[in-house]
Amino acid sequence: IFSIYWQIKHVRSNIHFSRIAVRNNHAITETLALYTAGLLFPFFEEAKEWKVSGKKWLAQEICYQIYEDGSYLQFSFNYHRVAVQLLTWAFSLSKLHGESFNSNVYERAYRSVRLLATCQDTISGELPNYGANDGSLFFNWNNEDYRNFSPSLDSLHYLLTGSNLYSASFEDRTWFGLNEKNIQRNFSSLQINEGTYSFPQGRLYVYRRNSLLVFITCVTYKDRPSQADNLHVDLWQNGKNLLRDAGSYQYNTDPALVNYFFGTESHNTVMVGEVDQMEKGSRFIWWDWTKAVTNGWEESSDLIIFEGSINAFQSLGNIQHTRIVEIDKVKFRINVSDSILGIPGKRIRQLWHVHPQLKSLSIKSDAERNTKSVYYSSTYGVKEAAEQIEFTTMDNKIVTEILI
Repeated sequence: IFSIYWQIKHVRSNIHFSRIAVRNNHAITETLALYTAGLLFPFFEEAKEWKVSGKKWLAQEICYQIYEDGSYLQFSFNYHRVAVQLLTWAFSLSKLHGESFNSNVYERAYRSVRLLATCQDTISGELPNYGANDGSLFFNWNNEDYRNFSPSLDSLHYLLTGSNLYSASFEDRTWFGLNEKNIQRNFSSLQINEGTYSFPQGRLYVYRRNSLLVFITCVTYKDRPSQADNLHVDLWQNGKNLLRDAGSYQYNTDPALVNYFFGTESHNTVMVGEVDQMEKGSRFIWWDWTKAVTNGWEESSDLIIFEGSINAFQSLGNIQHTRIVEIDKVKFRINVSDSILGIPGKRIRQLWHVHPQLKSLSIKSDAERNTKSVYYSSTYGVKEAAEQIEFTTMDNKIVTEILI
Protein backbone atom coordinates (compact mmCIF):
# COMPACT_ATOMS: atom_id res chain seq x y z
CA ILE A 1 0.00 0.00 0.00
CA PHE A 2 2.78 2.42 0.92
CA SER A 3 4.56 1.65 -2.36
CA ILE A 4 1.39 2.40 -4.35
CA TYR A 5 0.81 5.62 -2.45
CA TRP A 6 4.28 7.03 -3.06
CA GLN A 7 4.31 5.97 -6.70
CA ILE A 8 1.00 7.72 -7.40
CA LYS A 9 2.10 10.74 -5.39
CA HIS A 10 5.18 10.92 -7.62
CA VAL A 11 3.00 10.68 -10.74
CA ARG A 12 0.75 13.49 -9.47
CA SER A 13 3.72 15.70 -8.66
CA ASN A 14 5.13 15.33 -12.18
CA ILE A 15 1.95 14.90 -14.24
CA HIS A 16 2.37 18.13 -16.20
CA PHE A 17 5.58 16.90 -17.78
CA SER A 18 3.74 14.10 -19.57
CA ARG A 19 0.71 16.31 -20.28
CA ILE A 20 2.72 19.21 -21.75
CA ALA A 21 6.19 18.07 -22.81
CA VAL A 22 5.39 14.50 -23.90
CA ARG A 23 1.63 14.22 -24.48
CA ASN A 24 1.38 10.72 -25.87
CA ASN A 25 0.55 7.32 -24.35
CA HIS A 26 2.52 8.31 -21.22
CA ALA A 27 -0.04 11.02 -20.45
CA ILE A 28 -2.91 8.55 -20.87
CA THR A 29 -1.34 5.94 -18.56
CA GLU A 30 -0.43 8.49 -15.90
CA THR A 31 -3.79 10.28 -15.80
CA LEU A 32 -5.54 6.89 -15.73
CA ALA A 33 -3.26 5.81 -12.87
CA LEU A 34 -4.42 8.83 -10.87
CA TYR A 35 -8.07 8.07 -11.58
CA THR A 36 -7.63 4.38 -10.74
CA ALA A 37 -5.83 5.05 -7.46
CA GLY A 38 -8.44 7.62 -6.48
CA LEU A 39 -11.23 5.09 -7.01
CA LEU A 40 -9.60 2.01 -5.52
CA PHE A 41 -7.82 3.59 -2.55
CA PRO A 42 -10.30 6.16 -1.16
CA PHE A 43 -8.55 6.12 2.24
CA PHE A 44 -5.52 7.92 0.77
CA GLU A 45 -5.54 11.55 1.82
CA GLU A 46 -5.30 12.84 -1.77
CA ALA A 47 -7.61 10.18 -3.25
CA LYS A 48 -10.49 12.51 -4.13
CA GLU A 49 -8.23 15.03 -5.86
CA TRP A 50 -6.42 12.25 -7.73
CA LYS A 51 -9.71 10.79 -8.93
CA VAL A 52 -11.23 14.09 -10.04
CA SER A 53 -8.10 15.48 -11.68
CA GLY A 54 -7.11 12.17 -13.24
CA LYS A 55 -10.54 11.67 -14.78
CA LYS A 56 -10.66 15.21 -16.16
CA TRP A 57 -7.16 15.05 -17.62
CA LEU A 58 -7.71 11.57 -19.04
CA ALA A 59 -10.77 12.79 -20.94
CA GLN A 60 -8.77 15.74 -22.26
CA GLU A 61 -5.94 13.48 -23.43
CA ILE A 62 -8.28 11.07 -25.21
CA CYS A 63 -9.98 13.88 -27.12
CA TYR A 64 -6.61 15.38 -28.00
CA GLN A 65 -4.66 12.22 -28.85
CA ILE A 66 -7.38 10.35 -30.75
CA TYR A 67 -8.39 12.33 -33.80
CA GLU A 68 -12.01 12.75 -34.85
CA ASP A 69 -11.76 9.90 -37.39
CA GLY A 70 -10.38 7.52 -34.74
CA SER A 71 -6.72 7.68 -35.80
CA TYR A 72 -3.99 8.19 -33.22
CA LEU A 73 -1.41 10.94 -32.90
CA GLN A 74 1.54 8.57 -32.45
CA PHE A 75 1.01 7.14 -35.97
CA SER A 76 1.46 3.64 -34.59
CA PHE A 77 -1.08 0.83 -34.49
CA ASN A 78 0.76 -0.71 -31.56
CA TYR A 79 0.39 2.43 -29.44
CA HIS A 80 -3.19 2.81 -30.62
CA ARG A 81 -3.87 -0.62 -29.13
CA VAL A 82 -2.35 0.62 -25.86
CA ALA A 83 -4.97 3.39 -25.83
CA VAL A 84 -7.73 0.89 -26.65
CA GLN A 85 -6.80 -1.36 -23.73
CA LEU A 86 -6.50 1.54 -21.31
CA LEU A 87 -9.89 2.90 -22.39
CA THR A 88 -11.45 -0.52 -21.79
CA TRP A 89 -9.99 -0.51 -18.29
CA ALA A 90 -11.12 3.07 -17.62
CA PHE A 91 -14.69 2.51 -18.85
CA SER A 92 -15.21 -0.79 -17.02
CA LEU A 93 -13.78 0.60 -13.78
CA SER A 94 -15.87 3.77 -13.93
CA LYS A 95 -19.05 1.80 -14.66
CA LEU A 96 -18.45 -0.45 -11.64
CA HIS A 97 -18.19 2.67 -9.47
CA GLY A 98 -21.30 4.32 -10.88
CA GLU A 99 -19.40 6.89 -12.90
CA SER A 100 -19.10 7.74 -16.58
CA PHE A 101 -17.12 9.92 -18.98
CA ASN A 102 -18.44 12.58 -21.32
CA SER A 103 -19.85 11.43 -24.65
CA ASN A 104 -16.85 12.66 -26.67
CA VAL A 105 -14.55 10.18 -24.92
CA TYR A 106 -16.80 7.23 -25.77
CA GLU A 107 -17.14 8.49 -29.34
CA ARG A 108 -13.36 8.62 -29.82
CA ALA A 109 -13.07 5.12 -28.37
CA TYR A 110 -15.71 3.77 -30.76
CA ARG A 111 -14.07 5.41 -33.75
CA SER A 112 -10.73 3.92 -32.68
CA VAL A 113 -12.23 0.44 -32.84
CA ARG A 114 -13.74 1.24 -36.24
CA LEU A 115 -10.43 2.42 -37.69
CA LEU A 116 -8.36 -0.46 -36.34
CA ALA A 117 -10.90 -3.10 -37.39
CA THR A 118 -11.01 -1.56 -40.88
CA CYS A 119 -7.21 -1.85 -41.19
CA GLN A 120 -7.18 -5.41 -39.82
CA ASP A 121 -6.55 -8.61 -41.74
CA THR A 122 -9.59 -10.70 -40.85
CA ILE A 123 -7.82 -14.07 -41.07
CA SER A 124 -4.75 -13.47 -38.88
CA GLY A 125 -6.21 -10.67 -36.77
CA GLU A 126 -3.04 -8.68 -37.46
CA LEU A 127 -2.67 -5.12 -38.69
CA PRO A 128 0.11 -3.60 -40.80
CA ASN A 129 3.31 -3.11 -38.82
CA TYR A 130 2.63 0.63 -38.97
CA GLY A 131 4.74 2.95 -36.83
CA ALA A 132 6.70 2.20 -33.68
CA ASN A 133 6.17 -1.32 -32.36
CA ASP A 134 7.98 -1.67 -29.07
CA GLY A 135 6.09 -4.56 -27.53
CA SER A 136 3.64 -2.57 -25.40
CA LEU A 137 0.75 -4.92 -24.56
CA PHE A 138 -0.33 -4.02 -21.06
CA PHE A 139 -3.00 -6.69 -20.63
CA ASN A 140 -1.82 -9.94 -22.22
CA TRP A 141 -4.86 -11.94 -21.14
CA ASN A 142 -5.20 -14.56 -23.86
CA ASN A 143 -3.23 -17.13 -25.84
CA GLU A 144 -3.39 -15.30 -29.15
CA ASP A 145 -0.31 -14.09 -31.00
CA TYR A 146 1.08 -10.72 -29.89
CA ARG A 147 0.26 -9.20 -33.32
CA ASN A 148 -3.40 -10.28 -33.12
CA PHE A 149 -5.47 -7.21 -32.25
CA SER A 150 -8.80 -9.06 -32.08
CA PRO A 151 -8.94 -9.65 -28.29
CA SER A 152 -8.36 -5.96 -27.52
CA LEU A 153 -10.79 -4.70 -30.13
CA ASP A 154 -13.41 -7.28 -29.17
CA SER A 155 -13.41 -6.17 -25.50
CA LEU A 156 -13.86 -2.47 -26.18
CA HIS A 157 -16.42 -3.12 -28.93
CA TYR A 158 -18.42 -5.35 -26.58
CA LEU A 159 -18.26 -2.76 -23.81
CA LEU A 160 -19.54 0.00 -26.14
CA THR A 161 -22.11 -1.98 -28.13
CA GLY A 162 -23.04 -5.12 -26.19
CA SER A 163 -22.33 -7.24 -29.26
CA ASN A 164 -19.51 -9.30 -30.75
CA LEU A 165 -17.14 -7.74 -33.26
CA TYR A 166 -16.03 -11.19 -34.45
CA SER A 167 -17.63 -14.60 -34.73
CA ALA A 168 -15.90 -15.60 -31.49
CA SER A 169 -15.27 -13.69 -28.26
CA PHE A 170 -12.09 -13.66 -26.18
CA GLU A 171 -11.32 -14.18 -22.50
CA ASP A 172 -10.11 -10.59 -22.14
CA ARG A 173 -13.72 -9.66 -21.49
CA THR A 174 -13.67 -11.73 -18.30
CA TRP A 175 -10.43 -10.19 -17.06
CA PHE A 176 -11.85 -6.71 -17.67
CA GLY A 177 -14.96 -7.73 -15.72
CA LEU A 178 -17.26 -7.14 -18.67
CA ASN A 179 -20.77 -8.56 -18.43
CA GLU A 180 -24.35 -7.54 -19.09
CA LYS A 181 -24.38 -5.22 -16.08
CA ASN A 182 -21.37 -3.03 -16.83
CA ILE A 183 -21.40 -2.48 -20.59
CA GLN A 184 -22.52 0.79 -22.14
CA ARG A 185 -24.54 -0.10 -25.29
CA ASN A 186 -24.10 3.48 -26.53
CA PHE A 187 -23.26 2.49 -30.11
CA SER A 188 -24.38 0.16 -32.85
CA SER A 189 -22.40 -2.96 -33.73
CA LEU A 190 -19.68 -2.36 -36.32
CA GLN A 191 -19.84 -4.00 -39.73
CA ILE A 192 -16.65 -3.80 -41.80
CA ASN A 193 -17.71 -4.18 -45.44
CA GLU A 194 -15.83 -4.48 -48.70
CA GLY A 195 -14.78 -1.32 -50.53
CA THR A 196 -12.66 1.76 -49.90
CA TYR A 197 -12.19 3.61 -46.63
CA SER A 198 -10.64 7.00 -45.92
CA PHE A 199 -9.64 8.44 -42.56
CA PRO A 200 -9.11 12.15 -43.28
CA GLN A 201 -7.39 13.23 -40.06
CA GLY A 202 -4.95 10.33 -39.87
CA ARG A 203 -4.72 10.23 -43.68
CA LEU A 204 -4.96 6.44 -43.78
CA TYR A 205 -6.55 4.70 -46.76
CA VAL A 206 -7.84 1.14 -47.01
CA TYR A 207 -9.30 -1.07 -49.71
CA ARG A 208 -10.90 -4.41 -48.78
CA ARG A 209 -12.19 -7.15 -51.07
CA ASN A 210 -12.63 -10.77 -50.03
CA SER A 211 -9.28 -11.69 -48.41
CA LEU A 212 -7.43 -8.78 -50.06
CA LEU A 213 -6.39 -5.77 -47.96
CA VAL A 214 -4.52 -2.74 -49.31
CA PHE A 215 -3.36 -0.15 -46.76
CA ILE A 216 -1.85 3.22 -47.78
CA THR A 217 -0.55 6.19 -45.79
CA CYS A 218 -0.55 9.78 -47.06
CA VAL A 219 -0.09 11.97 -44.02
CA THR A 220 0.17 15.66 -43.20
CA TYR A 221 1.73 15.63 -39.75
CA LYS A 222 0.41 18.00 -37.12
CA ASP A 223 1.99 15.90 -34.36
CA ARG A 224 5.45 14.37 -34.15
CA PRO A 225 5.88 11.62 -36.77
CA SER A 226 7.08 8.19 -35.73
CA GLN A 227 8.76 7.00 -38.92
CA ALA A 228 9.57 8.40 -42.38
CA ASP A 229 7.03 6.15 -44.09
CA ASN A 230 4.71 8.38 -46.11
CA LEU A 231 2.94 6.83 -49.13
CA HIS A 232 3.81 3.38 -47.83
CA VAL A 233 1.69 0.53 -49.27
CA ASP A 234 0.91 -2.63 -47.31
CA LEU A 235 -0.64 -5.60 -49.12
CA TRP A 236 -2.36 -8.61 -47.53
CA GLN A 237 -4.10 -11.64 -49.01
CA ASN A 238 -5.38 -14.82 -47.37
CA GLY A 239 -3.93 -13.80 -44.03
CA LYS A 240 -0.41 -13.20 -45.36
CA ASN A 241 1.40 -9.87 -45.39
CA LEU A 242 2.72 -9.99 -48.98
CA LEU A 243 4.16 -6.46 -49.04
CA ARG A 244 5.09 -5.41 -45.54
CA ASP A 245 6.52 -2.77 -43.26
CA ALA A 246 9.86 -3.93 -41.84
CA GLY A 247 8.94 -2.84 -38.29
CA SER A 248 10.92 -1.08 -35.53
CA TYR A 249 13.37 -3.60 -34.04
CA GLN A 250 14.94 -1.51 -31.24
CA TYR A 251 15.30 2.11 -30.17
CA ASN A 252 18.79 1.62 -28.76
CA THR A 253 20.93 -0.31 -31.19
CA ASP A 254 23.45 0.31 -33.94
CA PRO A 255 22.73 3.74 -35.54
CA ALA A 256 22.62 2.16 -39.00
CA LEU A 257 19.84 -0.19 -37.86
CA VAL A 258 17.90 2.66 -36.23
CA ASN A 259 18.14 4.67 -39.44
CA TYR A 260 17.00 1.69 -41.49
CA PHE A 261 14.00 0.64 -39.42
CA PHE A 262 12.70 4.13 -38.67
CA GLY A 263 13.76 5.68 -41.95
CA THR A 264 12.23 5.47 -45.40
CA GLU A 265 14.27 2.48 -46.60
CA SER A 266 12.32 -0.07 -44.52
CA HIS A 267 9.02 0.96 -46.11
CA ASN A 268 7.27 0.33 -49.42
CA THR A 269 7.65 3.81 -50.82
CA VAL A 270 10.28 5.90 -52.66
CA MET A 271 13.69 7.29 -51.75
CA VAL A 272 15.92 9.74 -53.60
CA GLY A 273 19.32 8.07 -53.49
CA GLU A 274 20.05 7.47 -49.80
CA VAL A 275 17.96 10.44 -48.62
CA ASP A 276 14.98 9.89 -46.29
CA GLN A 277 11.69 11.68 -46.81
CA MET A 278 12.46 13.74 -43.71
CA GLU A 279 15.70 14.70 -42.02
CA LYS A 280 16.50 12.63 -38.93
CA GLY A 281 17.16 14.46 -35.70
CA SER A 282 18.29 13.02 -32.37
CA ARG A 283 16.41 10.12 -30.76
CA PHE A 284 12.73 10.25 -31.82
CA ILE A 285 12.91 13.56 -33.67
CA TRP A 286 12.31 14.16 -37.38
CA TRP A 287 12.73 17.54 -39.08
CA ASP A 288 10.99 18.89 -42.20
CA TRP A 289 7.80 16.88 -41.76
CA THR A 290 6.23 15.62 -44.96
CA LYS A 291 2.91 17.14 -45.99
CA ALA A 292 0.13 15.62 -48.06
CA VAL A 293 -0.91 17.80 -50.99
CA THR A 294 -3.75 15.71 -52.45
CA ASN A 295 -5.05 12.23 -51.70
CA GLY A 296 -8.12 10.07 -52.08
CA TRP A 297 -9.94 7.23 -53.81
CA GLU A 298 -11.62 7.19 -57.20
CA GLU A 299 -13.52 4.38 -58.89
CA SER A 300 -14.11 3.45 -62.51
CA SER A 301 -15.93 0.50 -64.03
CA ASP A 302 -12.99 -1.87 -63.59
CA LEU A 303 -10.49 -0.05 -61.32
CA ILE A 304 -10.16 1.27 -57.80
CA ILE A 305 -7.65 4.14 -57.91
CA PHE A 306 -5.79 5.88 -55.09
CA GLU A 307 -3.82 9.02 -55.82
CA GLY A 308 -1.77 10.87 -53.26
CA SER A 309 0.94 13.54 -53.37
CA ILE A 310 3.30 14.69 -50.64
CA ASN A 311 5.91 17.39 -50.26
CA ALA A 312 9.04 15.60 -49.08
CA PHE A 313 12.86 15.51 -49.26
CA GLN A 314 13.04 19.18 -48.29
CA SER A 315 16.81 18.92 -47.81
CA LEU A 316 17.00 18.56 -51.60
CA GLY A 317 14.64 21.39 -52.45
CA ASN A 318 10.96 21.77 -53.30
CA ILE A 319 10.16 18.11 -54.07
CA GLN A 320 6.77 16.52 -54.69
CA HIS A 321 6.18 12.77 -54.76
CA THR A 322 2.95 11.52 -56.35
CA ARG A 323 1.85 7.89 -56.06
CA ILE A 324 -1.03 6.36 -58.03
CA VAL A 325 -2.23 2.89 -57.02
CA GLU A 326 -4.58 1.20 -59.50
CA ILE A 327 -6.33 -1.94 -58.25
CA ASP A 328 -8.04 -4.16 -60.82
CA LYS A 329 -11.45 -5.18 -59.47
CA VAL A 330 -11.47 -8.51 -61.28
CA LYS A 331 -7.86 -9.62 -61.62
CA PHE A 332 -5.43 -9.68 -58.72
CA ARG A 333 -3.30 -6.99 -60.28
CA ILE A 334 -2.10 -3.68 -58.89
CA ASN A 335 -0.21 -1.00 -60.80
CA VAL A 336 1.84 1.47 -58.79
CA SER A 337 3.06 4.63 -60.50
CA ASP A 338 5.50 6.96 -58.72
CA SER A 339 6.57 10.33 -60.07
CA ILE A 340 8.98 12.80 -58.49
CA LEU A 341 8.96 16.48 -59.43
CA GLY A 342 11.79 18.89 -58.67
CA ILE A 343 14.92 16.72 -58.76
CA PRO A 344 16.16 16.12 -62.32
CA GLY A 345 19.23 13.91 -62.62
CA LYS A 346 18.80 12.17 -59.25
CA ARG A 347 18.53 8.41 -58.73
CA ILE A 348 14.98 7.41 -57.74
CA ARG A 349 14.54 4.18 -55.77
CA GLN A 350 11.16 2.45 -55.46
CA LEU A 351 11.32 -0.01 -52.55
CA TRP A 352 9.41 -3.24 -51.90
CA HIS A 353 9.68 -5.56 -48.89
CA VAL A 354 8.24 -8.93 -49.82
CA HIS A 355 7.25 -11.88 -47.66
CA PRO A 356 10.02 -14.43 -48.37
CA GLN A 357 7.89 -17.59 -48.33
CA LEU A 358 5.35 -16.49 -50.88
CA LYS A 359 6.02 -17.36 -54.52
CA SER A 360 2.65 -16.16 -55.81
CA LEU A 361 3.67 -12.52 -55.85
CA SER A 362 5.24 -11.02 -58.98
CA ILE A 363 6.65 -7.50 -59.14
CA LYS A 364 7.91 -6.14 -62.43
CA SER A 365 8.85 -2.74 -63.83
CA ASP A 366 10.69 -1.27 -66.80
CA ALA A 367 13.14 0.33 -64.37
CA GLU A 368 16.38 -1.38 -63.31
CA ARG A 369 15.72 -4.13 -60.76
CA ASN A 370 18.02 -4.79 -57.81
CA THR A 371 17.83 -6.91 -54.69
CA LYS A 372 19.33 -6.09 -51.34
CA SER A 373 19.80 -8.03 -48.11
CA VAL A 374 17.98 -6.20 -45.32
CA TYR A 375 16.07 -7.03 -42.12
CA TYR A 376 12.51 -7.57 -40.96
CA SER A 377 11.25 -7.16 -37.40
CA SER A 378 7.80 -8.63 -36.76
CA THR A 379 7.92 -7.66 -33.08
CA TYR A 380 10.17 -5.48 -30.98
CA GLY A 381 13.67 -6.82 -30.43
CA VAL A 382 13.29 -9.53 -33.09
CA LYS A 383 15.36 -9.21 -36.28
CA GLU A 384 15.56 -11.64 -39.18
CA ALA A 385 17.18 -11.55 -42.60
CA ALA A 386 14.97 -10.36 -45.46
CA GLU A 387 15.19 -9.33 -49.07
CA GLN A 388 14.39 -5.91 -50.46
CA ILE A 389 13.41 -5.49 -54.10
CA GLU A 390 13.97 -2.07 -55.55
CA PHE A 391 13.56 -0.46 -58.94
CA THR A 392 15.86 2.43 -59.77
CA THR A 393 15.87 5.04 -62.51
CA MET A 394 17.43 8.39 -63.35
CA ASP A 395 14.08 9.48 -64.78
CA ASN A 396 11.41 11.00 -62.59
CA LYS A 397 8.84 8.20 -62.96
CA ILE A 398 8.59 4.47 -62.17
CA VAL A 399 5.62 2.25 -63.00
CA THR A 400 5.41 -1.19 -61.37
CA GLU A 401 2.94 -4.03 -61.85
CA ILE A 402 2.16 -6.32 -58.94
CA LEU A 403 0.54 -9.66 -59.73
CA ILE A 404 -0.87 -11.92 -57.02
